[in-house]
Amino acid sequence: ALPMVQHLVMMALIVAIPFILVMSAYSFKVAGLVTFSYFGLSTITIWFEISRWMSNNLVHMVYSSDAAKLGWIAGIGSTYDVGVLGLVQVAMQLLFPLIWISLLGWSGWQVGTGLGSLMSSGSKDVGSAGEKGPI
Repeated sequence: ALPMVQHLVMMALIVAIPFILVMSAYSFKVAGLVTFSYFGLSTITIWFEISRWMSNNLVHMVYSSDAAKLGWIAGIGSTYDVGVLGLVQVAMQLLFPLIWISLLGWSGWQVGTGLGSLMSSGSKDVGSAGEKGPI
């Protein structure tokens, strides 16, 4: 269900982009944050696919051993293995995408801050020349 939630969040972000930009007075910081966040949302599918691949391979490795062929008796002693599989799944499906989106959002904020400071420092000389007036 996570890819469906991903696409619903992407849809909500696309609908909200005009409102976000207007409310922020077209700030470069917010524009960078929204841009990088959308890119991050569209690329977290790779984390879900890596998670699916890893889950399939870990389950195969755990349950294809000779001990797993003993039947239900082997299932009693494999609670540790099931716990590790669950922890890996939670990390791959929730924690890693959250870190990925956070890092990209922070990068977008920093890029927007840099662009904003470039724009303000670039127009500072023009403003000071205009204040002096004609010579």
